[in-house]
Amino acid sequence: MKRLYVPFFLLLFLIQTVSISAEELIKVYVDGEQLHMDATPSLKEGTTLVPVRAVSEGLGLKVSWDSDTRSVFIFGKNTSIAMSIGQSVANVNGMNIKMSRAPEIIHSRTYVPIRFISEAIGASVEWNGVNREIYITKNEMQFIPTRINEDGNPINQIDLPTDIFSK
Repeated sequence: MKRLYVPFFLLLFLIQTVSISAEELIKVYVDGEQLHMDATPSLKEGTTLVPVRAVSEGLGLKVSWDSDTRSVFIFGKNTSIAMSIGQSVANVNGMNIKMSRAPEIIHSRTYVPIRFISEAIGASVEWNGVNREIYITKNEMQFIPTRINEDGNPINQIDLPTDIFSK
């Protein structure tokens, strides 16, 4: 009789595990199109972390990684973002801004808070908790307040790699 219970409970456990995994999957949409990522988003303490390259490129941004400082640089039309692993303060267009959660390395990938990146370029973000979906809507004008000099030109106060656009 015991031999019948073990396979039954094992099968029940496997079915339960598969259904939980499917429920936990977070889908991300940018302007109505699903963003396909090579790594799974992670929900930690109310903040969704996503692979930085996938979300950045999905938003039309360029990404650079500095392994010496463990920092990631993200560039857009009007926005530059610098953040470091384990640091909850990012530099956006020369201004330090606190994030809800610091970037981190998960399974050899750099993960960042998706809402922070999206809102830093002026996009709107909506979370559908029932379906575990994130909807990002890019705006025509990307705008983040930038410090300007006397001539009205933006001041970039962070050292960014100059070769980012040559790739």
